[in-house]
Amino acid sequence: MSVSFKKFSDEEINFLFKSIFSKKQKEFNIILAAGKSTQKVIKNIKSYNLETKNLKIFLSDERCVNLDSENSNSFQFKKYFKKASKNISLNLPNNNKNDWFKVAQDYEGNYPEDVDAVILSLAEDGHFASIWPNYCMEETSSFHVVPSKYTKGPFKRMSITLKAINSCNTKVLLVLGRKKNLLLKSILKKSKHPINKIKDLIIFSDKTF
Repeated sequence: MSVSFKKFSDEEINFLFKSIFSKKQKEFNIILAAGKSTQKVIKNIKSYNLETKNLKIFLSDERCVNLDSENSNSFQFKKYFKKASKNISLNLPNNNKNDWFKVAQDYEGNYPEDVDAVILSLAEDGHFASIWPNYCMEETSSFHVVPSKYTKGPFKRMSITLKAINSCNTKVLLVLGRKKNLLLKSILKKSKHPINKIKDLIIFSDKTF
């Protein structure tokens, strides 16, 4: 594991996107987590001048609920990107609540082979995407239904895998707020925590403690 730290600020986030979009390619793929921390980054994405370039957005994880429900990340993303540029397109899971394994399998098939960046955020209980601290399983896919013994809360979950995260060109973790920053200090001392299995991780922190 190798980690680098950056101060969370509009300037640093815009510099990140400038480095990503400076490539000569026309099509870009970013995998995003939902949540309050990521909303701040989404504002920067929406205001960034893509010029003639196109950006495809994919979800890092989703709850196994009706995807038109306010409890779903898909619903939240549609709201976040409602007034986004035509250069930005959302690629969300299909709404088939009868077979979540098929939904995950189909969504994995839509995941791009080349991902320019994955942007995740640390939650107060130590999870990111839908990967909790006790997550330890053999991964055979890029996006899957996570067994209930590895998750918490009332919802079954689908999530990107560590294998897929590590295959992304740029890997970002947002850590915002005093409680999460203190938690991160503890996590980085625990070699078995899933965060410590991500290679070349860039952590954006506001370091409020």
